[in-house]
Amino acid sequence: MTPSKGEAERLRRGWCPGALRPMQTGDGMLVRLRLTGGIVPAALARAIADCARRFGNGALDLSGKANLQLRGVTDATLEPLLEQLQALGVLDPDPAAEAVRNVVSSPLAGLDPAEALDVRPVAAALERRLAEDSLLHQLPAKFGYLVDDGGRFAPRDVSVDVRFEAFRTDAGPRFAVRLGGSEATANTIGACAPDAVVEVAAGIAATFIALRVERGPEAPRRMGAMLAQVGLAPFGALAGMEPGAGSWSPPSRKASQPLGPIRLGADSSVFGVGAPFGRWSADDLERLADWSERFGIAELRLTPWRAILMPLSALADLAAFASSRFIVDPADPRLAVAACPGAPDCANASRRTRDDATALAEVARGLAAEGVTLHVSGCAKGCARPEPSDVALTARNGLYDLVRRGRAGDTPQRSGLSLDEARAAIEEMRTG
Repeated sequence: MTPSKGEAERLRRGWCPGALRPMQTGDGMLVRLRLTGGIVPAALARAIADCARRFGNGALDLSGKANLQLRGVTDATLEPLLEQLQALGVLDPDPAAEAVRNVVSSPLAGLDPAEALDVRPVAAALERRLAEDSLLHQLPAKFGYLVDDGGRFAPRDVSVDVRFEAFRTDAGPRFAVRLGGSEATANTIGACAPDAVVEVAAGIAATFIALRVERGPEAPRRMGAMLAQVGLAPFGALAGMEPGAGSWSPPSRKASQPLGPIRLGADSSVFGVGAPFGRWSADDLERLADWSERFGIAELRLTPWRAILMPLSALADLAAFASSRFIVDPADPRLAVAACPGAPDCANASRRTRDDATALAEVARGLAAEGVTLHVSGCAKGCARPEPSDVALTARNGLYDLVRRGRAGDTPQRSGLSLDEARAAIEEMRTG
């Protein structure tokens, strides 16, 4: 159902927030931290937890791009929070640099024996270029990159505008360059050496910016839409890409949740912990920091699956240390559902979406044995999951619209459903 003019205006008021440009929500301001590579030393994690308590409401969200978001910040606490974050070294020089520094990388970079190369230096160099090159500050705020090491837990389902996916060759590692989507949907435009990634990324961005300038105010803001207008080959030619990536094709990698004890190699392992729908507390983060110092290498890794990994000094099963609030079992049915904060945390939402998602988790898992099958969204923006789902429930005026095999903002097949009616509809899909 198309939103009314007033509703559309209300939904447009949100943006892609940062720390220097926070966003007002139903529970105060949301302050997003983009931490390079998702790597958080234990001391920094503890300091961020302290900031969440002192300057916010103690709640943190881990986003689908592996960013930490402090919630409940007020007008009175924002300035001292930013001063503390500046002292911790996690602020960008200005909002324009912050807005375009959107780089997701493999969360096990440097630890995974299956990786084609350690992509940490590549991702860090790309972030520096995005922050320092003022031309690239013209990119739309949601325009993003992914640097994939080709290893075991790849962010294959994360949808971005430009993907660099590492693979091995006899002459050393290279990156396939792919545009507009997830691993399954992106288009391969060429290949490059690791030391060329930054220049290739900048060239693609400059081409995208130039095409947007030509098209004016209604120009596409995302790569997929731009390719639909321009075409892959013409875009590649404009960007100076050499066509093809040799014999490379996306590897067959099973999507799996990195939860519980995971052995990576003879001398390396991690323990993965999730929180329902990516909502953590300051106490949670502090507890994980303590565990990482006690059992691991005093470091946490944030993931786009909204889980946190603890690299360990030896394989250990820490399930006994995780409270029942944490998710450490990949079979947990709550992993079948993506849900935004919902009411009252978000002013756009008309349902307590995470309560509803918990109630629907078992029936959602019945739709498929793995992966996210259900998206419960508080409004048509669909912030928790931009990708299609088997079922999307979109709250509107306290009831749900139901979309099959689509996104929260798509035209629904059914409207005005109560929670019980939505559950029955999903049950029908499972049994029918």
